[in-house]
Amino acid sequence: MVSAEENEILTRIGPGSRMGALMRRYCQPIAAAADIENRWTYRVRVLG
Repeated sequence: MVSAEENEILTRIGPGSRMGALMRRYCQPIAAAADIENRWTYRVRVLG
């Protein structure tokens, strides 16, 4: 079982947080290739 403090650390993904830094190091799939085949840019807001 995870304590409340550990849960807080694991669920925060904002800038400067441990998990936020970890998540920003890895590729985050945001769209299927079919969604962007006619556009070279695709505006999204990821992690915040």
